[in-house]
Amino acid sequence: NSEIFGKQRPQLDDTQDGVYDRNDGEFARDTSLGKPKIHASLPPEIIEVHPIIRLAEGQSTATLWLKAIPNFDGMKKVQAILNNEHEQVTEYKGESTNFTRRELSLKPNYKSQRYEIDYDQFHTADNWTIFYQAQSMEGDWSEIRNGYVVAEDFHLPTLVSPIINQTTYHVGDRLWFDVTVSGEETVDLYVGVIFPAGYFQTIVPPLSLSEINVLQAYQTDIQLTGEQSYEILSLELPALAP
Repeated sequence: NSEIFGKQRPQLDDTQDGVYDRNDGEFARDTSLGKPKIHASLPPEIIEVHPIIRLAEGQSTATLWLKAIPNFDGMKKVQAILNNEHEQVTEYKGESTNFTRRELSLKPNYKSQRYEIDYDQFHTADNWTIFYQAQSMEGDWSEIRNGYVVAEDFHLPTLVSPIINQTTYHVGDRLWFDVTVSGEETVDLYVGVIFPAGYFQTIVPPLSLSEINVLQAYQTDIQLTGEQSYEILSLELPALAP
């Protein structure tokens, strides 16, 4: 209460010279209450998902599986959300997705070093998309990975999804740009940038640009058997030359 005690401003005098000035803080910055630790834990990562599962006529059961890091002790939950062609969902947004959820919890299989579960209702549709996500013990969620279960004669179309970490950027921001490709064909992948002046340049690995308005493939002869992801760019944006 400032009326009783007067105005107070907390001060740190760790040099013990009786004065709070710019020299204070050098000792305190190396002092921790309790044991020092890493405060920002890394989210889990799904490193492998089953290839496209094709169901024979009359088959209704299939095993869904994935591999993820960290190990089993560091994982709180691994879930699969099932969606088929009869449900109008165009984008999965975690637990806020607005549709009747078929949510399964995958269990660890220590022998095969993966998470898995059997589901026996695949006969109700011909085309299933499975959204996989893992949660760490600290509550951090992994990026979503997709898997597919389809009827024997169903052809899975090729889809390309670009992913960036922000919508606007400033000098010094971290830019990462990934591309996810799904399907079951052999394809060539082209990735490019369209500039405000109207021309484009394609990106060629490891990190270079093609000549203006010239198409060069990022990778050729990709044999898709489900979903594959490619890290196209990951860099800190430099200042533009005047």
